[in-house]
Amino acid sequence: MQTKIIHLAAPTDKRLTPENSPGSYYQHSWAATIARRIKQRYPDLDVETWRTDWHLESVSTVEEKGLYYRHFPMHGSFLNHMLSYRMCKELWQLSKTQNLILHYHDIYDLVAVLLPIIVPKAKIVLFHHGGIPPNSGDIKGNVRNRLFRFNSNKYRYISYLNKATQTY
Repeated sequence: MQTKIIHLAAPTDKRLTPENSPGSYYQHSWAATIARRIKQRYPDLDVETWRTDWHLESVSTVEEKGLYYRHFPMHGSFLNHMLSYRMCKELWQLSKTQNLILHYHDIYDLVAVLLPIIVPKAKIVLFHHGGIPPNSGDIKGNVRNRLFRFNSNKYRYISYLNKATQTY
C-alpha cells in the first residue's frame, strides 16, 4: 500500500489570487512550508497540500518539484472553511486504498477533533504553535474537550509548545 502525506492548510486569503501573487499563491501556508521541507528531504514520498479556495469553481491541482498543491472550491465548506464535502469525500476514498497520513496545524479546533471521525483510517499528525486550551466551562469547549479525549488514541503524533497543551 502506497503512503501519501497530505498537509491540510487554512483557506486561501481572500485578498490573494493566482493573478496578483503567482509565485506564492499555492505555496503560501505553514502546511506548504512543511510539505516542501519533507519533499526536499525525502523526494520519493508522495506529498501534497490541500486547502479550500475562495476563488475557484472547480478543484485545481498544481505540481511543483514533485509536490502537489490541491485547492478545492469554497462552496460546500464547513468548520471555518477548512474542509469541504468534496475534500472529505476524497480523503475518505484515499484512506481506503493508501496509507494516508494527514498533517494539521492545530489541536483545539473542531477540524482536529473531527478528522478521526471523518477519515477514520488515516493516521493523523497534529502540530500546535500556540494558544490556550478551550474553556471547559462553556458548551463548545466542553464538546471539543470530550471529542479530543475520545479520539486521542487515533492521533499518531502531537507536537506542542506549552505546558497547558501538554496537560490538555
